[in-house]
Amino acid sequence: MELTLTLCLPRDAASVPLARTVASDVLATVGFVRDEIHDVELALSEACGNVIRHSDAGDAYEVHLKVRGDVVSIDVEDKGPGFPDRMLSGPDGEAAGDAETGRGITLMRALVDELRFERAHGDGSIVRMVRTLHPEAGSPAEQLLIAGR
Repeated sequence: MELTLTLCLPRDAASVPLARTVASDVLATVGFVRDEIHDVELALSEACGNVIRHSDAGDAYEVHLKVRGDVVSIDVEDKGPGFPDRMLSGPDGEAAGDAETGRGITLMRALVDELRFERAHGDGSIVRMVRTLHPEAGSPAEQLLIAGR
């Protein structure tokens, strides 16, 4: 099973709950465990909120949601000034950061299995979050995962 969804959103605070709701609804419809979906929602909200706070006025941003089997990956890509070099992910895939970056990165790191910060093509940044989710019993996700084995 593979599902891909892209949202092109304005840099506006109202876009954050929209991105969160769409992602949550997609993952719930597929049939993943609700508590795990909440973790993904919170991490996505933080990443989108960072776009609102740190990218340039008027810039749009994109949320790319991909479900492949039981793994969900979400890229939040903006066209802002980009991350300082100290923020970019290291060779081990861990996001760099220090006390000056706030608690959002720590929160996102705790909620997902993998968190990466990368430069987008041209100007901008990509926050990549990856999380393995468990299917609810009897859900389409469970049936598709069983069929794929």
